[in-house]
Amino acid sequence: AVLLILAIGLLPLAACAPVQFGSVPTPKGPGCNNSGLSCVTAAGINSFDYTIPAPKSSADILFVIDNTASMSAIQAQIAQLFSTFIGSLGGLDYQIAFTTTDTEKNPSGALIPLASGGTVLNPATPSPQTVFGAAVNRPETRVCEQYLASQCNNGVCPNYAANCPSEDSRAIFAANLTVSNNTSGLFRASVPLSVIIVSNADEAATGGLADGSGQVAYPLLANDQPSSLINNVAQTFQSTKSLTVSSIIIQPGDSGCLNQQHFTSNLFGWTGYVYAQLSQLTSGTIGSVCAADYSAQIGKIGGTIANLPSAIDLPCLPVANTFSVSLSPADATANPQRTGTRVQFAHPLAPSTNVHLLFKCKA
Repeated sequence: AVLLILAIGLLPLAACAPVQFGSVPTPKGPGCNNSGLSCVTAAGINSFDYTIPAPKSSADILFVIDNTASMSAIQAQIAQLFSTFIGSLGGLDYQIAFTTTDTEKNPSGALIPLASGGTVLNPATPSPQTVFGAAVNRPETRVCEQYLASQCNNGVCPNYAANCPSEDSRAIFAANLTVSNNTSGLFRASVPLSVIIVSNADEAATGGLADGSGQVAYPLLANDQPSSLINNVAQTFQSTKSLTVSSIIIQPGDSGCLNQQHFTSNLFGWTGYVYAQLSQLTSGTIGSVCAADYSAQIGKIGGTIANLPSAIDLPCLPVANTFSVSLSPADATANPQRTGTRVQFAHPLAPSTNVHLLFKCKA
């Protein structure tokens, strides 16, 4: 959310395709085609014939939390739902990390340090509910809200920048920064990326639209556009990492929620037009910050992540007309399709499934 009447020297502003599910990549090292796998070599051709367990579904999950003032109540609701969210992921091999929409004070898109140490929460993290809650409940948001309540006088707020996150909140830009610059171990090869945006504003606070003063305080930049994140993920990971973006926002057309969020003290929210567009483009879920109980939509987001198709990455590009795959027990609905070195199934494979792969590659 954003200040309706801003600090000294500042303008009036506003504040605040189906996805592929990747397998654990084939280990590199000695072996045929540097794959660590054995094969039969003849006439410059390596013949592979091996069986592996069904890939365990995995996901890298990035929460982008709006940390501007008026967001503390929303953050608190999300923070209580770790068990619901993890339960909806089923047996997914997950990694979860967090960043904020404040790209001014976090210009590299660095991940939030966790109470457990490091920046990535996974199934082995101790006290995960506590760690998750501490990451989502942003202390800088509460400090800012307290500052606004005690130090602002008739909309004049001295030292606003020193006490508050930037009003120029940009979740898409922040995610772009994290993808481009982060090296903390969140992003695993060939594992899908799911971004979850939580905000009661839009990209650049107002989505590039005129705010309450009739001005466009923060124009949209190239890295604010929905296509920028889609293209960045594809280029950074060479099209091996798919993207889904879900958003919990003021939904377009929800005038009741907009009215509820629009005025809170000297702050107002904004409809998440740009965030909704990105979620639609990536087959994500769109939830509402005005929901009385976030459980259902958090569960739906987790279910979307958990129920995407399985895939297996081959160690090399098969020679034409040499590739075959079979499942045991058989699954007539799996419909495996190979594109390059990736084998895509129509749905998650059952954990008891074995996958038999037969193909040839140039040595």
